[in-house]
Amino acid sequence: MAITLTDSVRRLMLDALDATFNGGRLRLYAGARPASAAAAPTGTLIAEAAPLPADLYAPASAAAGAAKDLNQALTVTGLPAAGTGTAASWYRLESADGVHRADGDVTHTSGAGDLTLDNVSIASGQVVTITALPWQVP
Repeated sequence: MAITLTDSVRRLMLDALDATFNGGRLRLYAGARPASAAAAPTGTLIAEAAPLPADLYAPASAAAGAAKDLNQALTVTGLPAAGTGTAASWYRLESADGVHRADGDVTHTSGAGDLTLDNVSIASGQVVTITALPWQVP
């Protein structure tokens, strides 16, 4: 038998998840993603946004069902390790204390990644915009 949830429980879970990452950081990496968010990062850190704003996500609403997306545009700046243009392939979202983490794939806005950017090729000092970083509870 499968567990089922009401949308109100899903919204509570999403809001708690959102609160967990308030003041945390989002890091973009080039290279292979680790097998687990509990593992040390792999690849090259090429961009970072920190601290994340407290209102990163819009409150989960009844209209949204069991999903939420960014409340505002979020930008990240390429770090010196990005060099002249390195392709971001995965991200790590961390709580401020680094204990809670989530990893996902990165693609261009027209792609189907867990996080989408306006440009996945990031150079040192370049500012790129995160166009979507949705969460959904099944």
